[in-house]
Amino acid sequence: MALGHSALLSLLLRDPRTAASQSGEAVRLGQEHGFLMDFPAVYLHGRALAQLGQIEEGLSEMLRWQTYAKTTGHDPAYYISVGIAEAYLAASRPREGLEAVSEGLEMVQRTGTRIFEAEMRRLKGELLLMGDQSTVVEAARCFGDAIEVARRQGAKWLELRATMSLARLLTKQGRRNKARTMLTEIYNWFTEGFDTADLKEAKALLDELAT
Repeated sequence: MALGHSALLSLLLRDPRTAASQSGEAVRLGQEHGFLMDFPAVYLHGRALAQLGQIEEGLSEMLRWQTYAKTTGHDPAYYISVGIAEAYLAASRPREGLEAVSEGLEMVQRTGTRIFEAEMRRLKGELLLMGDQSTVVEAARCFGDAIEVARRQGAKWLELRATMSLARLLTKQGRRNKARTMLTEIYNWFTEGFDTADLKEAKALLDELAT
């Protein structure tokens, strides 16, 4: 369990290599002691693999855990949908990614478990942008919804991620000043963690918008 929680934290920090090592060891221990599927190490390992570019193998592991959880009465889609949609986004498979997000958001409404709601809404926006121009307005709305959800929850990290997605879209639309203003506001809230992937990415985007 400790290795599983450590792997989840590494994934949140966007450090899939460490997450793969931690979750891989958890999977090994689960196999050794006969309780491999009793906790989501398989899902975490699959998500780490997908982030490392082994998308099909990672998806296979995540879908395997999702199927097991459903058939044994678990209700895990509120967090599993995030990893699956993320992998489909990386694989440029928007239809399947949107199906995963829809399942996760349906569970959010049904159970009231909203821990990753903002990220699901952000991923929905990114997946919609893989479609034609008619999806741009809806994608922008998804990013805005993700920002509002994150603000209500006080989830500044998720607010930052959603703001970056919206800022990139605004930049493509020629609205650089608005993009820079909104990203600067959330970026300046942080006082630590500037060596993490998300804050490095936000700084790079701000530098780009300043030129």
